[in-house]
Amino acid sequence: MKPNSRKPKPQAPIDQRPVEWDFRWVGSEAEAEHVLALEQAREALRQADMRLTTSHEKAALRGLVMAMTARGAIAADPKLLGLVYGLKRSAFVAGVIAAFIGPSGLREIELPSAFELRQRIRSISDQKLSPGAQLHITPLLKGQHFTPWPATTDKFFVFRLHQGMTAERAKEQFAEWANANLPAGPKRKGGRPELSSWGLQRLAFFRFAQASTQPRPHAAFAVSVREHASKSMASEFTEFGNRMYAPFMNPKASQPKAATWSDSVSIVRKELAPIVAELVDVVKLIS
Repeated sequence: MKPNSRKPKPQAPIDQRPVEWDFRWVGSEAEAEHVLALEQAREALRQADMRLTTSHEKAALRGLVMAMTARGAIAADPKLLGLVYGLKRSAFVAGVIAAFIGPSGLREIELPSAFELRQRIRSISDQKLSPGAQLHITPLLKGQHFTPWPATTDKFFVFRLHQGMTAERAKEQFAEWANANLPAGPKRKGGRPELSSWGLQRLAFFRFAQASTQPRPHAAFAVSVREHASKSMASEFTEFGNRMYAPFMNPKASQPKAATWSDSVSIVRKELAPIVAELVDVVKLIS
């Protein structure tokens, strides 16, 4: 072993890491939306790191993540920054970093858990739209030049409003331009709308299944939920969060069902696959 080198510390068993699967501290669906985005980004980076085999590739992933931070983007190579801007399925990872990570950036690939950042999440959970999804209009003073901050992943557009333009006509023309140039929002296929709390629950199942050594991880999950009900995180639990986990608190109910567990794990795996694949492909290009 080289001097000053360290072996990575072995992780504690998954049942002893409730920050990865116990979201009873979440207080609302609005908060769950932000928590889900952060935790999905954490999981995507974790899965990408697991797929990379060499230290050179892992270092390239760290470089990619650093280029997504405000400080890292300023110093990043233009080619690398262009790859960040070109991300599609995994672009939300950069948005999560911009929303939740401070100016000091990241030293490692691993993002802080949502539980660690819960105060910041709660401060923005009342927003009707996700971070960065709002349209900001800042009028330019006479003679002032338009200089967008280069470290952001936002896109800036300047529109000239000709004299005599009415609000109604301007909205019509902007709508025509937006329909032709901006991505369409997600379309729901009927039925009840998807809740962020359902996504969090599935992600909790997925993580537990990935790391559990128990032959019946769905049963071990329920046991762990009950065992941690009065431990270190319990003081942060909310009424909303307790309702999410209520089915697992009764041993006689045998929840979650094995079929529900398998379906949830499969859904998360399919959701993560194209995100992780894009991150890995970009890393291969720069490593």
